[in-house]
Amino acid sequence: MCIRDRYNKHGDMVWITAALGVVYSKATRSQRFFTGHENDILSIAMNPADGVTVATGQWTGNKSQGQAYDPKILVWNTEDCSTIVELTGAHQRGISCLAFSSSGNRLGSVGMDDQNSVVVWDWKRGKALGSAKGGANQILMISFDNADDGRFFTVGAKTSAFWTVSPGGKVAKKTAVFGRKYKPQSMMVASAHRGGFLSGAYQGELYEWTGNSVSKVVPNVHGGALFALFVNDKHVVTGGKDGVVALRDIALELVKTFEVGGSIRSVHLHDGNILVGTFEGSILEINVQSGQTEVIMMGHGGAKESRYAGETWGLDTSPDNEHYASVGDDRTIRVHHVESHECVAFFNELPHRARACSWHPDGKQLAVAIHDGSIMVFEFHPGSSELRQVAQFQKRNFTQLPMFPNQGGIDELRFSPDGCMLATGSHSEGKNATGGAVDVWRTDKWTLMSSCKGHTSFVRHVDWTVDSQYLQSSDGNPELLFWSARDGAQLKGGATMLKNAKRASFSTNVGWPVQGVIRKLPGFVKEMDMTDINMCDVSPDESLLVSGDDFGNVALYNYPCTNKADAAALYTGHSSFVMNVKFSKDGRYVMSAGGHDNTILQWRVN
Repeated sequence: MCIRDRYNKHGDMVWITAALGVVYSKATRSQRFFTGHENDILSIAMNPADGVTVATGQWTGNKSQGQAYDPKILVWNTEDCSTIVELTGAHQRGISCLAFSSSGNRLGSVGMDDQNSVVVWDWKRGKALGSAKGGANQILMISFDNADDGRFFTVGAKTSAFWTVSPGGKVAKKTAVFGRKYKPQSMMVASAHRGGFLSGAYQGELYEWTGNSVSKVVPNVHGGALFALFVNDKHVVTGGKDGVVALRDIALELVKTFEVGGSIRSVHLHDGNILVGTFEGSILEINVQSGQTEVIMMGHGGAKESRYAGETWGLDTSPDNEHYASVGDDRTIRVHHVESHECVAFFNELPHRARACSWHPDGKQLAVAIHDGSIMVFEFHPGSSELRQVAQFQKRNFTQLPMFPNQGGIDELRFSPDGCMLATGSHSEGKNATGGAVDVWRTDKWTLMSSCKGHTSFVRHVDWTVDSQYLQSSDGNPELLFWSARDGAQLKGGATMLKNAKRASFSTNVGWPVQGVIRKLPGFVKEMDMTDINMCDVSPDESLLVSGDDFGNVALYNYPCTNKADAAALYTGHSSFVMNVKFSKDGRYVMSAGGHDNTILQWRVN
């Protein structure tokens, strides 16, 4: 989740994640949501004229899921999260960037088609005034002139251009001139400045433009790409890949720098505070006068081995009923408080990606499945932000696989109800192996007790019976198998033998209690197949079933759900596969993890 955030005129923080627009009130520490999008929101712009209206642009819809194919732009009010106008019909694939003119009357947008089409809208009338081809190189930002709604600047991958819009709607492009003195390079961001423009360069310089030419370059503004830029009538704020936020005066003289960490992707100055968003999924607020930094939100994102942001799968709710934990491909652990929604503990240095986590029944230990095949155990004490590692052990080794880390790993683990054992579900290690395995570990000394072998695909779900004697597991085929935990013996007649055995959880997408969740969803062309359900969970009182699916839905059913005609309530907000869902231990909340959107959502159960 790469954060792009803004303040509105009331000082509320506005950002996008997954398919949601989020408005956060620091005064009340509460969030409200704009839910008009059904796919990834890629871009956001704040109207400078009123400070409350924003525009957000999304990825194209999926026809097979009953969504409009045209990627839409929605203009909405951050005070009540109501839609003002929907703009469609001018772009393909998605909306990469947006900008309002200084008067607020016009909106510029850039599409993700082969020619990066540029469109200027009279958004209040819901009408496109004009459009033009932006060129084959990707455009990353658009910015209007401070005094002229008919002039704007675009920058991107080895492309920078100035544009004019005639009263009749003709959009004309003029290539930016670097001249002999300055090196042409990719520009990441742009903003109007003193009758001209500024742009941030891939190599960390700040370029000043007059007319359509470079007039000045400030070198070494950042030690790496300059990704974030904000300008008002007194100050210029920049943020870079080096994790530094720099405050300058309007003449570009350095005033102050702030070491924030991460890769800075957005900055916004308002009432003496700088709002910062990072590639790693965090939101921070810097008080300019004191230099103090407050963490507003700490999320997931920014896989360390590539520019790819990775995925977030691992999620579990604590037995203490006050916390939940999440882990992701970004090699981090986050522990959040259920009521305050704050990240209260974290660990940022896992050795590899992580796809699963599980709380011990005592609520003090958290086991994390590492993608290389190892298991790490951390100790958590409420009131302390530290997660202290207390154990690490391993049987499976996936580092030798030819496509590691994109191959192999442990996708699930779960403590036994009595806390004496930990079961892990893995992929195949290769070497002529046919499928994954379930390993059962003793928790007193973290030694291997048994291995359950018989799956023909990777193990995705593991559930215990309440007496901690037996396991059920399902794999990617999907196939449901049953085991004796202590010796690893497969129970060939397990479905019958354990028919009346009470489960401590039911996470699998296979079995009589969940067979009704495989159905044709409203507006969809085809019916689901069994692989479309990624995770299930049953409420503590066994009255409700929640599932997460490949279409971004969090679905609620009565438990058991044995018929496709059984009532269902579908909830949207994710823009990716929902890889995990968990009830809180009192059943009042559901937590969900979106894979590619790297977003954890908390839902109230009414």
